[in-house]
This record gives sequence, structure tokens and C-alpha cells, in this order.
Amino acid sequence: MKLMQNGSVRLYGDLQSTVIGDSAGNFSTGNANHFIGYQAGYANTTGYQNYFSGYKAGFTNVDGYNNHFEGLAAGFLNTSGIDNYFSGVNAGYSNTTGSYNHFSGFLSGFSNTTGSSNYFSGPWTGTSNTTGSNNYFSGLRAGYSNTTGVFNCFAGLFAGDANTTGSNNTAFGNYTLTNDTSGNYNTAIGFAALTLNISGLNNTATGYSALYRNTIGTGNTANGENTLSYNLTGNYNTAVGSHSLYNNTTGEFNTAVGSQALSINQTGQYNTAVGTNALTNNFSANYNTALGGYALHYNATGTYNTATGYGALFANNTGNCNTAMGHGALYSNTASNNTAVGYGALTFNTLSSYNVAVGDSALFAQTGASISNSAVGSHAMFSNISGTGNSVLGNFAMSNNQTGSFNTIIGLNGMANNITGNNNTGLGSRNLQFNTSSFNTAIGTNAMRFNSIGTANTAVGYNALQAANTGGNNSGLGSQALFSNTTGTDNTAIGVNAMFNNLSGYNNTVVGRQGLNNNTAGVQNTAIGVSALFNNTNNENVAVGLAALAFNITGSQNTSIGTGADVSFSNLFNATAIGYNSRTDDFARVWVGNTLINSIGGQKGWTTFSDGRYKKNIQEDIKGLEFIRLLRPVSYTIDIDELENHYNPAQLDSVKLTEPNWIKESKARVTLTRESGFIAQEVEKAAIQSGFTFSGVDKPIGQNALYGLRYGDFTVPLVKAVQEQQTMIEDLSRQLIELKKQLEILQQKK
Repeated sequence: MKLMQNGSVRLYGDLQSTVIGDSAGNFSTGNANHFIGYQAGYANTTGYQNYFSGYKAGFTNVDGYNNHFEGLAAGFLNTSGIDNYFSGVNAGYSNTTGSYNHFSGFLSGFSNTTGSSNYFSGPWTGTSNTTGSNNYFSGLRAGYSNTTGVFNCFAGLFAGDANTTGSNNTAFGNYTLTNDTSGNYNTAIGFAALTLNISGLNNTATGYSALYRNTIGTGNTANGENTLSYNLTGNYNTAVGSHSLYNNTTGEFNTAVGSQALSINQTGQYNTAVGTNALTNNFSANYNTALGGYALHYNATGTYNTATGYGALFANNTGNCNTAMGHGALYSNTASNNTAVGYGALTFNTLSSYNVAVGDSALFAQTGASISNSAVGSHAMFSNISGTGNSVLGNFAMSNNQTGSFNTIIGLNGMANNITGNNNTGLGSRNLQFNTSSFNTAIGTNAMRFNSIGTANTAVGYNALQAANTGGNNSGLGSQALFSNTTGTDNTAIGVNAMFNNLSGYNNTVVGRQGLNNNTAGVQNTAIGVSALFNNTNNENVAVGLAALAFNITGSQNTSIGTGADVSFSNLFNATAIGYNSRTDDFARVWVGNTLINSIGGQKGWTTFSDGRYKKNIQEDIKGLEFIRLLRPVSYTIDIDELENHYNPAQLDSVKLTEPNWIKESKARVTLTRESGFIAQEVEKAAIQSGFTFSGVDKPIGQNALYGLRYGDFTVPLVKAVQEQQTMIEDLSRQLIELKKQLEILQQKK
């Protein structure tokens, strides 16, 4: 049916076509066509199932079918294109063979010729498209300049407006990808996202002004308002969060997640910022990692930094190679090469470098220009200000240190109260806890715990040198060695409980468990052996051997060498006992061997000092026969048990010696052996009786000491006696000769 110019309607074909308008479908023989408008479908011949409505709509169509053109000159040049929908003035005007297109809006798809499978909706959408296919443009001027670009999706005012050959782009939002010409594989979602992109590839922008100024930058991802907004040529950046990487221009390979993250960065590369305001002020620095709100917030040019935790490395500006993990770690830092792990670790550090802090609040207050501190543990070196070269491991270790340097401490509360002490070494819980001095070494729980100002001390063992010590140059090795020492100096104690009770004694040396155990103020003693000088409180004693001089208390200048070698009384001085279980029972006496000794000797005789140059008041007052004749030589046996009771008064269980079988056998032998000699008291009486001061009697100085005899001294009166006898003999000889002469004379007279 056809409506003629005069108003009549003419039917043609299979009676399924409708033609309304002058010259509409003028040559058409196709079926099921609807041509409405002046010269609509004018050149159509065999095209079928077309709907052309509007002035010269589908004017050139010849055999195209299943097309819908609606609007002035819509699809004007279409010849054989099929399955197209053009709606709007000049919509699809230049389309010739392009098929499966949908153009809706003024000049929509105007220049399209062979492009197919496009969807353009809105005024000037895809206006310049010629051969581009599989595109979706929606919105005023969306894809306006596209010519050959394919697989693009532009939705929004001026979305993809300048795109010509770019393909596989997606833009949703007003002014998205507006200036892009040849960029491919870009995605822009949000007002003004990727607006100024020209040829950048593989970019993704989601949010208001995301990647707004990007021109040729490639491989960027921006998600959030104003993310990567100023990026021009930077590549492979990722920004998620409002204003993240906002000012980036040429920086590449950056990752920013969080509001304002890396927002001021321009040329910095290979940075990672996750968290609100993380790396916000980074400008040109590279290779930084910030994870947490305000982490590395003020970093500008510092490189190779890693910050994990809210406010970590917050104030770092130019510092390099720092690692901060934990809330506020390295918060104030501006220096380099620091490592902080834990809440508040190195929080106030500003100028110090090469520090390591692991644990909450470790090196918290450090502000000075110190370097090379290592603190591991909660509050370790908490108060350090300028201390340098310290190494600390343990909770609260060196927590109050401020300026102390070159200390090494391992253990809970180790050197916790140190402030200025230097060059200390501690290993063990609470070692050197209250120390404030220098050059001390403490190894063991509570070792030197209460030391305050004592210097150059060494303590190894549980509670060694534990007390409030102010003395220096002490060495305590062993559990509780020098436990109570306070002011004593220059002591060396090796062994469990060695010098346990020492307070102020100095210059003492002990090797052995409980050596000098009860000494408090005694000085210049030497004890080697378990319990040696156990009860000593006085000075200048030497004891070598198990329990040597253990009974001594107030005695001084005594020497005992041998297991159990001792004094019989606790207050002797200048007494010496040498040998197993030997005893000396008086002042200024030397005793060699115990009561079971059979012989004392050597290859040569004992030499006694006898230089006449040093002898004065020489007198010939030695008694001879008068003294010797009063002596009573006797034989006897030793009451060994009574003698040992004398030498061995009640002993402490801690130093009592076990009596082996050989001692019991020796006692039995000695008890049965008859000795020959004198009784010392009788010799003394004989000397007095003869008016002779005899040095051979060892008269005791103390009340309970034993008498003794120096048998060698008997030689002198014996020599005198022999001399006296010789004189008597010579006198008698002369008398005899005289008598013989007289006898001869008498005989001759007869």
C-alpha cells in the first residue's frame, strides 16, 4: 500500500509494505518495508523488513534489510547494511554496509560506514565513527571522535569524546576518557575519570577525577575520588582511596591504598602505601613501603623505608633504609638505617641511625644522635636518649638508660635502671638491674642486680654480686658468689657461695664453694678449695685445700695448705699448717703434717738463719752439763685420740672431713709405736732450775696450746756440755800426769 502525492494510497509487493511520503520507496520491490517521509527508502530495491521514518531516511538503501532508521536523513547512505537501528537527525548518516548497529541521537554514528555491532545513544555519540565496530557509546558526544576504534564502551557526557583509534576502552561517567585518542584497554568509571588521557594504555580509573590528567601513562589503576588525578606519564601505578597518588605525575610502579595515600608523590617510584595518609607527603622518594594510617606520612625524599602500623615512620622526611613495624614505630624519625618492630618502638628517634628496636616501646624516647643500638623486648631501652652502641635483649632491659653506651644486656629487667653507665655486659634475668656505673659484666639471674656505682666488676652465676654494690674491680664466678658485697673492692670469688657474706672486704681471692663464706670485712685473704676460710672475718690469711683454715674466725696472717689444714683456735695470727689435716695451735707457729706423720725430711738438713752480721747481744751463757744432767730421757706412746681432740675442736658439719680407713689404720699403728724423747715441761723446768733460757722449749703463747721441743736446739747445750766435760777431762789428765810424776818420784826414793 502506497500513499501517493495526491493523497491516495497505493498497494504493491506482497501487500505487507507501507510507504508514506513523496518518492518514498520509489524503486522498492522488497517486502514488509515501512517507509515514511520524503524520499524515505528512495533507492531501496530488494531490501526488506526495513523501517525508515524521516526526511530521506535510508535514502540510499538498496538491499539492506531488517534496518530501523528514524529521523532526518537517518541511515542516509546505507546501501546493504542490515539489522541497524538509527534514531535521530542524521543518525547513521554515512553508514553503507555496516550492520547490527544501534545509533540513537542527533548525529549519532553520523560517519559510520562499515562499522558493525555498535551501540550509540545520545546526541553526537560516535559521530566520527567510520569502521569502528563493537562499540557502546551513551551520552552527549560519547565516542564522538571515534573512527576505527573497536570494542569501546563509553557512557556519559563527553565520555571518550576524542577517541579515534583507541580500542577496548570502557568509560562510564561524564567527561570520562574525554581526550583519549588512541589509548587502548582503558577503563574509566566516574566523573572526569581519565579525562585527559590521550594514548595511555591499560589504565583503570574508578571515581571522581581518577587519573584525570593522565596522558600517555600506562598500566595504572586508580580507584577513588581524585586518585592519580595529576598523573601524566607515570606507568603501572595503583591507587585506591580518595586522593591517593593525587599529585603523581611521572612516578611509576607505585601502589597506594587509602585516603590521601601517596597523595603528594610526583616522581617517586616503586612505593607501596596502604592506609589513610600513608606516605602522603612522599615527593620523589623511591622503594618505600607504608602499611597503616599515616605510616611514613611526611616522607619526602627518603628511600628504601618500610613502615607497617598506624603512624609508623610518621615524621620521616629524608631518612633512608628504615624499617618500622607497629603503631607509632619510628614515629619521629628523620635518620636512616633504623629497624623498629613493636608498638611505639623508637617512637621519638629523630637523628639516630643504625638502631634496632624490637618490642613495644623499645628505644621509645631516643632523641639524640646516638647510633647502633639494638633493643629487643618490651620497653627495652625505653628512656634512651643518646646512648650509643648498646645491645639489649629482654623485657624492660636497660629501660631507664639515657646516655649509657656500649652496653650488652640479655634478660628481663637487665640493667633496667642504668642511666649513664657504659661498657657493661649482662646475661640473665634482672642482671645489673639497678646499675648506673660502667665496665661491669654480669651473667646469671640477678647477677649484680643491686649494683649501683660499682665499676669494673664481673659476676657470673645466679645472684652473683647481687647486693647493692658500690665497690669496684670485683669478680664473682658461681651461684651467689659475693652475694652480699656492698663496698668491697678488688675481690675475686670463684665457686658457689664463695665470699657469700662479704660486705666491705677487699683484695680477697677465693676459688671454691663457700670459700670465705662468712667474711664480711676481712681483706687480702686467699682461699682456694671448698669451704676454705669458711668462717674467716679477718685479714691476710692464705688457705689452700678443702676446708683449709675453715675454723679461723678472727685470726690473721695465717697460712694453711692441704685438705683440712687449719688452726686449732679461731683467733691465731701468723700461724702456718702444711699438709693433710695438719693443725697449728698457737700464734707464730708453723706445723708441717698431721699427727699420723712418720717422717719429715729431705736430702739435706734444715738450714737455720745464722749470719753473725745480723746478731747482736752475743753472750756465752749457755748451760751445759748442769742443764743436761737435769734432763730425763724417756720413751712413750701417743694418746692419738686426745691429741686430735686438742687439735680438732668441734667442727661445722659443712667443713667436717670424712675419716677414711687408712687413717684409722694409721691411728692404730701410731698408738702402738713407742717414741723416745723428753717431756717438754720437764725440759722447761730443768732450764729454769739451771738458770738457762733454753730456746728448745716451744712454750705456748695461748692458754690451750701444746708444749713442744725443738730437738735441734739441744745441740747447743750438748756441745757446751761436751766442752765442759772436755775441760774437766783435760784438767783430770793434767792432774793424772802430775800424780804419775809424783808417784814415780816416790818410787825412785824408795
